[in-house]
Amino acid sequence: MFDNRMVLTRDTLYQQLWSEPILHLVARLGLSDRGLAKLCARHDIPVPSRGWWAKKQHSRYDRARFTAGNSLVFTHGGRVFSSR
Repeated sequence: MFDNRMVLTRDTLYQQLWSEPILHLVARLGLSDRGLAKLCARHDIPVPSRGWWAKKQHSRYDRARFTAGNSLVFTHGGRVFSSR
């Protein structure tokens, strides 16, 4: 029933959020941008602010601090589950 199961840790999701624009990431994960924002807020994962990618392009950027944790985030065909 759910063949495309994906298991993400907080650290993995954080690394992906800061390595590519959110619109690209949500397309790959099968989520909406607002759904991903809520998921990150629920798990205290900092996300790039508006304009961060433009600033990065011009070498004026600073990455948000992140504290690692053991929480897992699971996605099943667009539905999001978490261990919290």
